[in-house]
Amino acid sequence: MDRELLLVLLLLFVGGPLFWAWGSVPLRSPLRVSGRASEAARWRAVWLPAVLPLLALAGLLGWASHEPREAEGVGSVRVLIVVPAAIVWARASIRAIWSVLRARHPGPAATVGLLRPRVVIDPAFALVLDAEETAAALAHERAHARHHDPLRLLLAQLVTDLQWPVPAACRRLKDWGNALELARDEEARLDGADPAALAKAIVLCVKLARRDDDPAVVTLGGDDRALEVRVGRLLDDQLAAHDGPSKRRAIFGGLLAMATVFALAGGVLGGEEVVRILLRVLT
Repeated sequence: MDRELLLVLLLLFVGGPLFWAWGSVPLRSPLRVSGRASEAARWRAVWLPAVLPLLALAGLLGWASHEPREAEGVGSVRVLIVVPAAIVWARASIRAIWSVLRARHPGPAATVGLLRPRVVIDPAFALVLDAEETAAALAHERAHARHHDPLRLLLAQLVTDLQWPVPAACRRLKDWGNALELARDEEARLDGADPAALAKAIVLCVKLARRDDDPAVVTLGGDDRALEVRVGRLLDDQLAAHDGPSKRRAIFGGLLAMATVFALAGGVLGGEEVVRILLRVLT
Protein backbone atom coordinates (compact mmCIF):
# COMPACT_ATOMS: atom_id res chain seq x y z
CA MET A 1 0.00 0.00 0.00
CA ASP A 2 1.25 3.49 -0.83
CA ARG A 3 2.66 5.46 2.05
CA GLU A 4 0.08 8.26 1.59
CA LEU A 5 -2.87 5.88 1.86
CA LEU A 6 -1.40 4.22 4.94
CA LEU A 7 -0.83 7.69 6.45
CA VAL A 8 -4.53 8.54 6.03
CA LEU A 9 -5.54 5.20 7.55
CA LEU A 10 -3.30 5.68 10.58
CA LEU A 11 -4.44 9.27 11.02
CA LEU A 12 -8.06 8.11 11.16
CA PHE A 13 -7.19 5.28 13.54
CA VAL A 14 -5.22 7.54 15.91
CA GLY A 15 -6.87 10.93 15.47
CA GLY A 16 -10.47 9.76 15.77
CA PRO A 17 -10.14 8.05 19.18
CA LEU A 18 -8.02 10.92 20.50
CA PHE A 19 -10.71 13.43 19.54
CA TRP A 20 -13.45 11.33 21.12
CA ALA A 21 -11.48 10.57 24.29
CA TRP A 22 -10.32 14.09 25.09
CA GLY A 23 -13.46 15.65 23.68
CA SER A 24 -15.48 13.72 26.27
CA VAL A 25 -13.64 15.44 29.11
CA PRO A 26 -15.70 18.35 30.55
CA LEU A 27 -13.49 21.34 29.71
CA ARG A 28 -16.15 23.99 30.22
CA SER A 29 -15.10 27.45 31.38
CA PRO A 30 -17.39 29.56 33.60
CA LEU A 31 -18.43 33.07 32.60
CA ARG A 32 -16.15 35.79 33.85
CA VAL A 33 -16.88 39.39 34.72
CA SER A 34 -15.51 40.42 31.33
CA GLY A 35 -17.28 38.93 28.32
CA ARG A 36 -14.11 39.32 26.28
CA ALA A 37 -12.14 37.29 28.82
CA SER A 38 -14.89 34.63 28.83
CA GLU A 39 -14.83 34.44 25.04
CA ALA A 40 -11.06 33.95 24.96
CA ALA A 41 -11.16 31.20 27.62
CA ARG A 42 -14.04 29.35 25.97
CA TRP A 43 -12.41 29.62 22.54
CA ARG A 44 -9.38 27.79 23.95
CA ALA A 45 -11.68 25.16 25.49
CA VAL A 46 -13.23 24.49 22.06
CA TRP A 47 -9.81 23.82 20.52
CA LEU A 48 -8.05 22.05 23.38
CA PRO A 49 -9.26 18.55 22.31
CA ALA A 50 -7.46 19.08 18.97
CA VAL A 51 -4.01 19.28 20.62
CA LEU A 52 -3.35 15.52 20.88
CA PRO A 53 -4.59 14.76 17.33
CA LEU A 54 -2.34 17.60 16.10
CA LEU A 55 0.69 16.04 17.78
CA ALA A 56 -0.24 12.63 16.38
CA LEU A 57 -0.50 14.15 12.90
CA ALA A 58 2.94 15.76 13.28
CA GLY A 59 4.45 12.43 14.32
CA LEU A 60 2.86 10.56 11.42
CA LEU A 61 4.00 13.23 8.96
CA GLY A 62 7.52 12.84 10.30
CA TRP A 63 7.30 9.08 9.75
CA ALA A 64 5.84 9.48 6.26
CA SER A 65 8.59 11.90 5.21
CA HIS A 66 11.25 9.38 6.23
CA GLU A 67 9.79 6.07 5.06
CA PRO A 68 9.98 4.72 1.47
CA ARG A 69 7.02 5.30 -0.80
CA GLU A 70 5.92 1.67 -0.54
CA ALA A 71 4.75 0.64 2.93
CA GLU A 72 3.31 -2.49 4.49
CA GLY A 73 0.01 -3.61 3.06
CA VAL A 74 -3.21 -3.15 4.97
CA GLY A 75 -5.92 -5.77 4.77
CA SER A 76 -9.65 -5.22 4.55
CA VAL A 77 -10.11 -5.95 8.26
CA ARG A 78 -7.81 -3.08 9.16
CA VAL A 79 -9.68 -0.76 6.83
CA LEU A 80 -13.02 -1.69 8.40
CA ILE A 81 -11.73 -0.81 11.87
CA VAL A 82 -11.28 2.86 10.91
CA VAL A 83 -14.68 3.16 9.18
CA PRO A 84 -16.39 4.86 12.19
CA ALA A 85 -13.70 7.56 12.36
CA ALA A 86 -13.80 7.96 8.56
CA ILE A 87 -17.58 8.49 8.67
CA VAL A 88 -17.22 11.21 11.33
CA TRP A 89 -14.47 13.01 9.43
CA ALA A 90 -16.42 12.78 6.16
CA ARG A 91 -19.55 14.11 7.89
CA ALA A 92 -17.63 17.06 9.32
CA SER A 93 -16.13 17.91 5.92
CA ILE A 94 -19.49 17.71 4.14
CA ARG A 95 -21.18 19.89 6.76
CA ALA A 96 -18.44 22.51 6.46
CA ILE A 97 -18.61 22.58 2.65
CA TRP A 98 -22.41 22.69 2.68
CA SER A 99 -22.39 25.55 5.16
CA VAL A 100 -20.18 27.60 2.83
CA LEU A 101 -22.13 26.81 -0.33
CA ARG A 102 -25.70 27.18 0.84
CA ALA A 103 -27.37 30.56 0.54
CA ARG A 104 -29.67 31.30 3.47
CA HIS A 105 -31.37 34.37 4.89
CA PRO A 106 -29.01 35.73 7.55
CA GLY A 107 -31.70 37.29 9.76
CA PRO A 108 -32.54 40.88 10.72
CA ALA A 109 -28.93 41.86 11.47
CA ALA A 110 -25.92 39.66 10.80
CA THR A 111 -22.30 39.44 9.71
CA VAL A 112 -21.68 37.20 6.69
CA GLY A 113 -18.62 36.29 4.64
CA LEU A 114 -15.63 34.16 5.58
CA LEU A 115 -12.69 36.05 4.12
CA ARG A 116 -14.32 39.45 3.68
CA PRO A 117 -17.03 39.69 6.33
CA ARG A 118 -19.71 42.30 5.84
CA VAL A 119 -22.64 43.53 7.90
CA VAL A 120 -26.15 42.88 6.57
CA ILE A 121 -29.19 44.71 8.00
CA ASP A 122 -32.69 43.77 6.86
CA PRO A 123 -34.49 46.99 5.77
CA ALA A 124 -37.62 45.86 7.63
CA PHE A 125 -35.57 45.54 10.82
CA ALA A 126 -33.97 48.95 10.32
CA LEU A 127 -37.43 50.54 10.11
CA VAL A 128 -38.31 49.50 13.67
CA LEU A 129 -35.09 50.89 15.15
CA ASP A 130 -34.33 54.47 16.05
CA ALA A 131 -30.98 56.10 15.28
CA GLU A 132 -29.27 55.02 18.53
CA GLU A 133 -30.49 51.43 18.23
CA THR A 134 -29.35 51.22 14.61
CA ALA A 135 -25.92 52.57 15.56
CA ALA A 136 -25.66 50.06 18.41
CA ALA A 137 -26.61 47.12 16.18
CA LEU A 138 -24.08 48.20 13.56
CA ALA A 139 -21.35 48.56 16.19
CA HIS A 140 -22.03 45.03 17.43
CA GLU A 141 -21.94 43.51 13.96
CA ARG A 142 -18.85 45.49 12.97
CA ALA A 143 -17.09 43.98 15.98
CA HIS A 144 -17.99 40.54 14.59
CA ALA A 145 -16.60 41.54 11.19
CA ARG A 146 -13.42 42.96 12.71
CA HIS A 147 -12.62 39.60 14.32
CA HIS A 148 -13.69 37.51 11.28
CA ASP A 149 -16.21 35.70 13.47
CA PRO A 150 -18.06 33.92 10.61
CA LEU A 151 -14.81 32.11 9.74
CA ARG A 152 -14.08 31.40 13.40
CA LEU A 153 -17.58 29.98 13.86
CA LEU A 154 -17.15 27.71 10.86
CA LEU A 155 -13.80 26.41 12.14
CA ALA A 156 -15.21 25.88 15.63
CA GLN A 157 -18.14 23.96 14.14
CA LEU A 158 -15.71 21.83 12.14
CA VAL A 159 -13.57 20.84 15.13
CA THR A 160 -16.77 20.12 17.09
CA ASP A 161 -18.13 17.92 14.30
CA LEU A 162 -14.89 15.92 14.34
CA GLN A 163 -15.81 14.91 17.90
CA TRP A 164 -19.36 13.82 16.99
CA PRO A 165 -21.40 12.44 18.72
CA VAL A 166 -19.70 13.60 21.98
CA PRO A 167 -22.18 15.86 23.88
CA ALA A 168 -19.42 17.74 25.74
CA ALA A 169 -18.06 19.11 22.46
CA CYS A 170 -21.44 20.56 21.52
CA ARG A 171 -21.76 22.16 24.95
CA ARG A 172 -18.35 23.81 24.60
CA LEU A 173 -19.31 25.20 21.19
CA LYS A 174 -22.58 26.56 22.54
CA ASP A 175 -20.86 28.08 25.60
CA TRP A 176 -18.33 29.81 23.35
CA GLY A 177 -21.07 31.13 21.08
CA ASN A 178 -22.83 32.72 24.06
CA ALA A 179 -19.59 34.25 25.36
CA LEU A 180 -18.84 35.52 21.85
CA GLU A 181 -22.00 37.63 21.87
CA LEU A 182 -21.14 39.05 25.29
CA ALA A 183 -17.68 39.98 24.04
CA ARG A 184 -19.03 41.76 20.96
CA ASP A 185 -21.59 43.59 23.11
CA GLU A 186 -18.72 44.91 25.20
CA GLU A 187 -16.76 45.98 22.12
CA ALA A 188 -19.82 47.77 20.75
CA ARG A 189 -20.06 49.72 24.00
CA LEU A 190 -16.36 50.59 23.77
CA ASP A 191 -17.09 51.95 20.29
CA GLY A 192 -19.72 54.27 21.78
CA ALA A 193 -22.92 52.23 21.51
CA ASP A 194 -25.60 53.02 24.09
CA PRO A 195 -26.12 49.89 26.29
CA ALA A 196 -29.90 50.33 26.58
CA ALA A 197 -30.24 50.89 22.84
CA LEU A 198 -28.17 47.78 22.10
CA ALA A 199 -30.28 45.72 24.53
CA LYS A 200 -33.47 46.82 22.79
CA ALA A 201 -32.01 46.07 19.36
CA ILE A 202 -31.04 42.56 20.52
CA VAL A 203 -34.53 41.84 21.88
CA LEU A 204 -36.16 43.06 18.66
CA CYS A 205 -33.75 40.99 16.58
CA VAL A 206 -34.59 37.82 18.52
CA LYS A 207 -38.31 38.45 18.03
CA LEU A 208 -37.95 38.96 14.28
CA ALA A 209 -35.20 36.44 13.55
CA ARG A 210 -35.79 33.29 11.59
CA ARG A 211 -34.43 30.11 13.12
CA ASP A 212 -31.07 29.52 11.43
CA ASP A 213 -28.17 27.40 12.60
CA ASP A 214 -25.80 28.33 9.78
CA PRO A 215 -22.32 28.40 11.35
CA ALA A 216 -21.03 30.76 8.64
CA VAL A 217 -23.43 33.55 9.69
CA VAL A 218 -23.22 35.59 12.91
CA THR A 219 -26.56 37.10 13.91
CA LEU A 220 -27.19 39.89 16.38
CA GLY A 221 -29.62 37.83 18.45
CA GLY A 222 -27.43 34.78 19.05
CA ASP A 223 -28.68 32.14 21.49
CA ASP A 224 -32.03 33.43 22.79
CA ARG A 225 -31.68 31.31 25.96
CA ALA A 226 -28.71 33.49 26.88
CA LEU A 227 -30.71 36.63 26.12
CA GLU A 228 -31.42 37.35 29.78
CA VAL A 229 -27.73 37.33 30.66
CA ARG A 230 -26.83 39.63 27.76
CA VAL A 231 -29.59 42.13 28.45
CA GLY A 232 -28.87 42.06 32.19
CA ARG A 233 -25.21 42.88 31.60
CA LEU A 234 -26.07 45.70 29.23
CA LEU A 235 -28.63 47.27 31.55
CA ASP A 236 -26.25 46.91 34.48
CA ASP A 237 -24.09 49.43 32.60
CA GLN A 238 -20.86 48.10 34.09
CA LEU A 239 -18.02 47.55 31.60
CA ALA A 240 -15.41 45.17 33.00
CA ALA A 241 -11.77 45.69 32.15
CA HIS A 242 -10.02 43.16 29.92
CA ASP A 243 -6.24 43.15 29.58
CA GLY A 244 -6.22 41.48 26.18
CA PRO A 245 -3.95 38.54 25.29
CA SER A 246 -2.36 37.09 28.42
CA LYS A 247 1.12 35.73 28.99
CA ARG A 248 -0.50 32.35 29.63
CA ARG A 249 -1.74 32.26 26.02
CA ALA A 250 1.73 33.08 24.70
CA ILE A 251 3.32 30.41 26.90
CA PHE A 252 0.76 27.81 25.80
CA GLY A 253 1.34 28.68 22.14
CA GLY A 254 5.09 28.36 22.56
CA LEU A 255 4.81 25.01 24.32
CA LEU A 256 2.44 23.70 21.66
CA ALA A 257 4.85 24.74 18.89
CA MET A 258 7.74 23.02 20.68
CA ALA A 259 5.69 19.86 21.26
CA THR A 260 4.73 19.79 17.57
CA VAL A 261 8.38 20.06 16.51
CA PHE A 262 9.36 17.27 18.92
CA ALA A 263 6.51 15.07 17.63
CA LEU A 264 7.63 15.67 14.05
CA ALA A 265 11.24 14.82 14.93
CA GLY A 266 10.11 11.76 16.88
CA GLY A 267 8.20 10.55 13.84
CA VAL A 268 11.30 10.88 11.68
CA LEU A 269 13.60 9.12 14.17
CA GLY A 270 11.38 6.46 15.70
CA GLY A 271 8.14 6.45 13.76
CA GLU A 272 8.78 3.12 12.04
CA GLU A 273 8.55 1.12 15.27
CA VAL A 274 5.46 3.03 16.42
CA VAL A 275 3.72 2.42 13.10
CA ARG A 276 4.50 -1.30 13.29
CA ILE A 277 2.84 -1.42 16.72
CA LEU A 278 -0.21 0.44 15.38
CA LEU A 279 -0.49 -1.95 12.46
CA ARG A 280 -0.40 -4.92 14.83
CA VAL A 281 -3.21 -3.32 16.83
CA LEU A 282 -5.19 -2.91 13.62
CA THR A 283 -5.07 -6.65 12.84
